[in-house]
Amino acid sequence: MATRQLGLGPAFAAAAGLAAAVGVGRFVYTPLLPIMVDAGRLDAHGGALVAAANYAGYLLGAVALARRPEWNGRNTFRLAAIALIASDLLMALPAPPAVPAALRFVAGLASAALFIGCAAIAARHENRRRAAGIVFSGVGAGIAAAGLLVLLTQHVLSWQALWLVSAAVTAALLAPTRRLDIRPGVRRGTGARTGAGAEPLDGDPADTAGRCTLSRPVDARIPPRVAAESTACRAGHDEVAERRARHDALTAPRMEHGELTARRARHGEVTARRTRQDELTARRAGQDELTACQAEQDHLTACRPGRTWRALRVSYLLEGLGYIVIGTFLVAAVAGPGRQAEGTLVWILVGSAAAPSTVLWGAAARRWSATRMLVLALILQAVSAALLAVSSGTAAALVSAVLFGATFMGIVMLAMEIGDDLADGPAAATLTAGYGVGQMLGPLVVAPVLGSGYTAAFGIATAILLAAAAAALVVHRAYVSIEA
Repeated sequence: MATRQLGLGPAFAAAAGLAAAVGVGRFVYTPLLPIMVDAGRLDAHGGALVAAANYAGYLLGAVALARRPEWNGRNTFRLAAIALIASDLLMALPAPPAVPAALRFVAGLASAALFIGCAAIAARHENRRRAAGIVFSGVGAGIAAAGLLVLLTQHVLSWQALWLVSAAVTAALLAPTRRLDIRPGVRRGTGARTGAGAEPLDGDPADTAGRCTLSRPVDARIPPRVAAESTACRAGHDEVAERRARHDALTAPRMEHGELTARRARHGEVTARRTRQDELTARRAGQDELTACQAEQDHLTACRPGRTWRALRVSYLLEGLGYIVIGTFLVAAVAGPGRQAEGTLVWILVGSAAAPSTVLWGAAARRWSATRMLVLALILQAVSAALLAVSSGTAAALVSAVLFGATFMGIVMLAMEIGDDLADGPAAATLTAGYGVGQMLGPLVVAPVLGSGYTAAFGIATAILLAAAAAALVVHRAYVSIEA
């Protein structure tokens, strides 16, 4: 069993790692996309393809580490950090669209390794939920920092310079992660956890079946003292007879007392044997009860990775597919001509709402349940996508940004927590792989409808997120049944 960590220092370092890996290293592309489009570097369709390349890299990294968790050691983590910084630096180079797509692919690959490594820090902590709230809040803080960086410098720096500054911020945030205890995973199946076998009964009293030899009193025989010399000494004979009578009178009670003592000894021995037999029967009954409880627990544990685990994976895959449409195109939808600052402010609002959201969702999960909160968070995120689909106004965009920021990292944290309970072994890599599939497919699914705007894309995202909520409801019902 993994050693539980003490203190929250590693959690804060891991939060900085996620701020770099996800908040800045990956999502700085969202506020920079409108600037690159205005500069003629990319168009909307090309931007979607570059985003899809990033998500494809994230998917490949997650799948590789899910299948080979032993690869996710300290060296892999450090190599991923270097690759992420280098990919941000090289994005500043003017090149054909295939080059930024390849660089974002590398960034996605590195982000997956960094995310899984940092998420494992929270999973190993003695206070898992509190540590997870801190660790995953780093994503929101990184998003807010990236948006603030672009807002303050977009009128001063070119898009190339902004990528260079982003690389420097990423490197600074990754510095605290050098001391993290990144441990390679161990490949394990998702079958039922097999508990330790019941210990055998101690001191099995098999030897009590033997017979115990009881001593019995032997009749005391007093040899007669016969006067052999003279039959004439009748007085002596009478005296001997009288003495014998007195002796017999004294011996009889002693014989009765000895027999009573022997009977008491035999009764005590029988009582002791019955007591030992009763103790053995009671212990065997307790052992049978323990075995039955263990069998029931094994049965319940065996049920967990089945339908419930599959439903969670489906829900999380759909979440990756739906949320990424909002995350990729929210700023571009808001930042129309002359509204770049407004789009960036919306992205800062997303990060500001995301930063405390994991702590708040963790508190709500303690009060109610993680599965119930997962369903609620997915419904609220579907509402955020629906607002963008039905309205292009500033008020709708602001409310959507708050709802999106307040839910997407909370969903990640809740899904990871539930997955750790359902799966035998770390669930982060497996869930992240499905999440990566959704992220890669999201921009590709909506790319054909991006010609005239983003309304249809957000409508598709709404439907997908409602489907994710429906799958999460299956998880909630099954999980409550299992826990009951």
